[in-house]
This record gives sequence, structure tokens and C-alpha cells, in this order.
Amino acid sequence: MRRVFLVALLLSGCGRFGGLRPGPTEKGLAVAVAGTDPVLARRAAVESTLGLYLSPAQRAASKDALDALLSRPARFTGKEKAKDGSSVVEVRLGALAGALEEAGLVRPAGFPQGPGRVLIVLAEPAANLSAGYASDSLRRALLARGVSAADASDLLLQRPALRGKTAGEVVAEAFAAGVDFVLFGSAAAEAGAEPESGAWRAEAVLDARLKTSATAEGELIEASAAALDVSSAAAVSKALEGAGDAAAAPVAAALAAARAGRSEVLVEARGYGGPSRMGALIGTLRGLAGVKGAALHAHKTEEGGALVRVFCEGLKADELAARLIRADSSLIVLGVEPENGRLLVELGLGGG
Repeated sequence: MRRVFLVALLLSGCGRFGGLRPGPTEKGLAVAVAGTDPVLARRAAVESTLGLYLSPAQRAASKDALDALLSRPARFTGKEKAKDGSSVVEVRLGALAGALEEAGLVRPAGFPQGPGRVLIVLAEPAANLSAGYASDSLRRALLARGVSAADASDLLLQRPALRGKTAGEVVAEAFAAGVDFVLFGSAAAEAGAEPESGAWRAEAVLDARLKTSATAEGELIEASAAALDVSSAAAVSKALEGAGDAAAAPVAAALAAARAGRSEVLVEARGYGGPSRMGALIGTLRGLAGVKGAALHAHKTEEGGALVRVFCEGLKADELAARLIRADSSLIVLGVEPENGRLLVELGLGGG
């Protein structure tokens, strides 16, 4: 395995690569790597910057998605030079950050943007590849509450390779693809004739869990409904629709509860930086109690600093500032804006 060197550590011999030198660039970061094969050098350079966005645990959990994303590393690289068995490759950090965000890899579980993306995986009678009655009704009711949801049948139609996989495998694939929540369970109905009227009465029950990750047990969601109609099929469909509609309120409440106390704080870091120092700051942030994730947001601001997104649970900007300076005494807090979720710090020469 080729060793990858972050350019901040390669201060000697930088001139070998002519105009492109290891270090910050306008578009990102020039990285020195061993080897001159262009494809391998590009991928190694991009991989060396992933720590600015993903923790080791996130990288391990997203291995397949990352492999797919990095199969064409040239999308995330710019200038490059190769000489004497080594290469310097410019990684376009903005392009990489955008792709990681779009793939749903940066945000920790339970930190969706807006209402969040919900996938409904409900086993119900005669659903086949079309969405079932309860699922359709639930989606309409959630949409009325400002929540966009998709049915598992949509995912199967978009990704035929998922057909034949177990429901659990479909759920895992959905989270890997960037879904924020999965409602996983079943909806069933039984109908019986009413001797007096000759009509059919059906009762439906929806039993599911709202999951924030493939391994989470999830919040229990239960709903029921009854319907009367001229045929058993019509009564069953109406009862299932009613159960789906009734489930919308507890699902919406569970979505709100899943996000309760979670917020993003934007940390602007000014002063002495460089990849190594910025990596140390991000690592320190990830290690703080109440921090569920941290990722580089912008590598260069107008003031010459960098922005880091910090995903907090039960932690506000002023509390984050206090914990951060206790963890890294070289930092100087220049300003805190709790109402805007912003924190301004100046980097010292130390780290973590």
C-alpha cells in the first residue's frame, strides 16, 4: 500500500514539482503522494483528505459508498505533477465536500437537513412492487405536514439490483444511499361481513419502527383504523388507508423527537492553519462530549480562515466553546454567537 503524505509534513524538496507545491491552493489542497501512476496518485491524494470530512468510524461504515465515489477520482482533482517517483496532486476540496454531502456521508445519523428524507418499508397485503394502501396514505399525510417520504417500491424500481434482497438489506442500502429515516414494519387488515347490513367491515393495524440507522431499534409507531364498505376488498383498502393516515401524526412526532436537541454549530478558525493543524482541530472537536461529528465546510474564507461544521447533541455554541478551549489551550475564542450557532476561534501553533 502506497504511503500517503499530507503536504504540510513535506517541507523539504517541494521545489521538485515546479509551479505546483504541496500546500493550500485556491481550490483546495495540493498533496504529495508516492508513485506516478495518475489514477492511483489522484485517488491516494483524495483519500488523504477524507479525514477532514469523515471520522474513521464513518469511513468504515461507508466503505462501499466511498469506493463508488472514488472510482473516478479525477472529479475531485485539479493540477498535478509527477517527478522522480512522486506526485503532487491538487484536491478540489469544494467538489469533494459537495459529493460527500450529496451522498449523505457527512451528516451523522439523526442530523437531517430540513424535515429529513424518509423511506417507508411496510409489508402489506398485495403490495408487490407497487406501494401499498397504508404506505400511500401515510406519504400523503406526511407531505401535508411538510415531510417528504418515499416508498420502498420506488427504491426497488430505481435500483433493480435490490430486488430479491431481504427487507433488512434494503434498509441498510437505503441508509448507505443517504436516507435519514426508515419506517420499517407492516400493515395488515382483516374483513368480515355484517349480517344485518350485508356490508363488510375491516380493521387494520400498522406496526412499525422509525429507525435512524440500520442498526438502531427505532421508535415504535402504532396506528389502527376501521372501515365499512360494500365489498371486503374495498373495506380492507379503506382501513389500510386509514391506518396509514393515523400513523402520520406519531411519525411526525417521532421525527421531531429524533432531532430534538440536535443542532449544527459553524466554527470559523483563523490564524495559523495548514492541513495538519486543521485536522488536529477537527479531531479535537470530534472527541468532545456532545459532539456527534465534525467536518470541514470551507477551506478558505474571505478572512483567510476555514469553516468547520460541528454536529452537536444537547450542546450550544457557547458550551461548545468552553469545552473546546479546555481541550486545546492553544486556541483563542474571538467570538460566540449562540443565536446564530457560530463560533470564531484563532488557531495557535499547538494542537489538540
